[in-house]
Amino acid sequence: MDEFEQVVALSVRDAVNTYSTSTERAEQDKKFIVGPSAIGYCSERLRRLLDRQVPTDHVEWNKAFIGTFLGDGLEKAWQKANPHLLIQSEFKVTLEGDTRTYEIPCHADVIDPIEGIVWDFKVKDGLQYISRQQAADQGYQFQRNLYALGAHQSGLFPNHALEDIRVGNIYYDRSGKEAVPHVQVEPFDLENIRQAIWWLEEVVDAFLRGEEAEKEPPRQVCETTCGFFTKCRAFDTDVEGVIRNTKHLDAIDMYVEAGELERKARKMKTEAKVILQGVEGHTPTHTLRWKVINGYDVSYHKDDELRISLTKRR
Repeated sequence: MDEFEQVVALSVRDAVNTYSTSTERAEQDKKFIVGPSAIGYCSERLRRLLDRQVPTDHVEWNKAFIGTFLGDGLEKAWQKANPHLLIQSEFKVTLEGDTRTYEIPCHADVIDPIEGIVWDFKVKDGLQYISRQQAADQGYQFQRNLYALGAHQSGLFPNHALEDIRVGNIYYDRSGKEAVPHVQVEPFDLENIRQAIWWLEEVVDAFLRGEEAEKEPPRQVCETTCGFFTKCRAFDTDVEGVIRNTKHLDAIDMYVEAGELERKARKMKTEAKVILQGVEGHTPTHTLRWKVINGYDVSYHKDDELRISLTKRR
């Protein structure tokens, strides 16, 4: 890009960030309004918001910006095809703690009052990891069950008992490479509500004691998504002896499996090339031809790069 093109590019980027920080959810952060999406994500981040601390780090809002508009479009498209669906319903969920009562404002993505299901859209970069998960993340489970409880308390499920309601997430590929979303749905779980209340009470207690709360997300996630990173985790060590985070363990399994598939694929292709040597023609689905790629000499500098090193332990 030349200088003018660079100016325009940065102007669009800045407009995205400015717009995103003026959205309703961002305004909730400024007003320190606790919503279901904040429960179960990061205890320390919520404690800082309750303490009226203001995030100071710059955060790129590009992914959230795309996710917001994509989610809005998905809800409207689905409702147009299914007019009985309720989108962006506003209500409150009342939670009874051991010593306190909480009223949490909710904005549920989609409610199906006929089937008795609360749906929450999640926009992701690819669906391979999500499709391998046995259960949703803690925060997602809290969020969708809190929506279900609040919707039932508000009379949005007049023909369904609370125990008959279902909750689900619909994961949509942000890149557009996978047209079919991944869906997770399960019965409403009162135990998730109890765990969410316990989680919230722990945060409130830490706030009242003036102590730091638990920092659940991986440090790398905080660095790119949280405006409190410099104050909160910049000086934490990156070195850990044992990897325990379930997301990381699942990702390692996925990486290992992908490597095994790559090796199998290379072997299969090599064997097939030997069999097909000198063969050209058509099948009902493919055309086979052989091409000669001339060799060449090249001399250039290759910049340093980070590569993952994952070896099997003996």
